[in-house]
Amino acid sequence: FLNIANRNTRVKRPLMYVASLARAIGVSDDASFAWAMNVPLQIMGEGLYRAGPPTGYPDVSRAWAGEGTYIARANLAWRATHGYDGFAPSFEVTGTTPVEIVDQLQKQFLRNGIEPTTRAALESLVEGLPPAARVQEAAATLLASPDFLMH
Repeated sequence: FLNIANRNTRVKRPLMYVASLARAIGVSDDASFAWAMNVPLQIMGEGLYRAGPPTGYPDVSRAWAGEGTYIARANLAWRATHGYDGFAPSFEVTGTTPVEIVDQLQKQFLRNGIEPTTRAALESLVEGLPPAARVQEAAATLLASPDFLMH
């Protein structure tokens, strides 16, 4: 169970993704957040109380790793980092360079670090953005990256 080889081997189910996104970003109002998450969960395929078979939703990565659910997760990550749907974003970023921004966001959201390819892509993204949009856009991209989508 605790073997390091088992870490980051499965895609988060939609409900788990929403919960981890809420934990990472923060929520301003539980009731409005719960109400707002009903539609995204349905779009991602795991609507609350909508599982047909008595065994519930599948608990395997291949059921949750499609393009449609990924787009929905990326859109939700963007909405979360911009304060929509009851999210309350607060970024612990004081740096201004791409390296500093990515380092500080990684420390805030992913305690186990990120892959070198993800880091390089985020730094390149940040470099091309206007300073006012860097932190929010980098956070949204990081929260939609495979590093955050896996558990």
